[in-house]
Amino acid sequence: MFNPRILIVDDEPLIRDSLAEIIAAEGYEVFSTNSAENARKIIANHRIDIILLDMVLPGMGGLDLLKALKDKDYQGEVILITAYSTVESAVAAIKKGAYDYLIKPCNNEEVKLLLKRIIENNSLKIENQVLREQLQERHGISNIISKNEKMERIFHLILTAAPSNSTILVSGETGTGKEMVARALHSLSPRKNNPFIKIDCASLPAELLGSELFGHEKGAFTNALERREGRVETANTGTLFLDEIVSLPIEFQGKLLRILQEREFERLGSNKTIKVDIRIISATNTDLEKSVEAGSFRSDLYYRLNVFHINVPPLRDRKDDIPLLLNHFINTYNNQNDKKIKRVSPESLQFFMGYDWPGNVRELKNYVERSILLEKSNYITPASLPETLTKIKPEPPLEESTAETDFRKKIMSYEKKLILAALKTCNGKKKEAAKLLGLSPRLLSYYLNKLSLPKNPYKM
Repeated sequence: MFNPRILIVDDEPLIRDSLAEIIAAEGYEVFSTNSAENARKIIANHRIDIILLDMVLPGMGGLDLLKALKDKDYQGEVILITAYSTVESAVAAIKKGAYDYLIKPCNNEEVKLLLKRIIENNSLKIENQVLREQLQERHGISNIISKNEKMERIFHLILTAAPSNSTILVSGETGTGKEMVARALHSLSPRKNNPFIKIDCASLPAELLGSELFGHEKGAFTNALERREGRVETANTGTLFLDEIVSLPIEFQGKLLRILQEREFERLGSNKTIKVDIRIISATNTDLEKSVEAGSFRSDLYYRLNVFHINVPPLRDRKDDIPLLLNHFINTYNNQNDKKIKRVSPESLQFFMGYDWPGNVRELKNYVERSILLEKSNYITPASLPETLTKIKPEPPLEESTAETDFRKKIMSYEKKLILAALKTCNGKKKEAAKLLGLSPRLLSYYLNKLSLPKNPYKM
């Protein structure tokens, strides 16, 4: 389990101690210091996952420390702590690698929510890695990323069917990962060290498909200048994967049935029977039964192909996998394009979660690749997303729920009343009011800005 270490860098003891108390109460390990120089020493000697960094510090400033950390490829997250007067600089710093910013005096709930968001994101990355390692160790299913219950059932079916020689039909919408299921079945089978041969029945015209599948003899047809071995023969002792089997022309369906029943066939233009030992896995994105009813697919072949059926669910039915898949694809395309995108921004994640994904995992993968190429910051922002995603109004994030918004309004109302009462008691003298409230004059000024109070109420 991810146990974060958090470093607070602020030269004001009150803010530093207050944040440390809040963070420690959440069960996190806390370090704190009053300068950037000390912070660098702590980071050098300890694994620090999150830094709460004041922008204005004695000596080296917060922005200089941020730049130094990024230059050394610091892998943790940095949250800037800023006054109202430097918010613009904090926003600019986010483009240079900061995760987010907090405005002084820091709201306790905002601090907790922001840390929770970062920790959940990091936990997903670790969970993704651990899950893949566990699947590889236990089952060898390392090419399928999921923690969804429906996909767990798919894993169970794969593990059940893989050791057998049974013919398997994998169904599911386009882009759900049917080929990955087929490859997992092969890699877990006794045939794993033998060929895995794929042919897409929908991508070739009938006159070429027959030759690709069964091979041909020299002179079997025009331009058949030499004998050629087909995919069925190449797959001998291994697995033959027939993608989009529904597109197999009716004239070849009988030949495939014979292979399934007799384990033999002839090349085009030959009478010589060739024996083969292959396992056939087929895939379809349509209902084969309807094709049987329409007369375009042989019923006897359908029953031979459908000995063991695995139906892969669409992505819209397992949206809890989206964050895992996003992290996986970000890592993949970072490596391919020498990029350092850290994650999907919270706003972008809402768009990803709110979309129905008609193209499923393949569509998600393509959108991540596109965003990685376009994105200029360290995060995938809505600006790099295609209009297909951003034109859909996302659901509001959980942290902006009505109940929490109302709670914050009540807190702010109470803070206003308390500060105004103190100022009235002290005849508008801020230094005395700050002392009465247990705040520094600087902190009181922050509150006046935050709560939109006049700077000199009750001034005498």
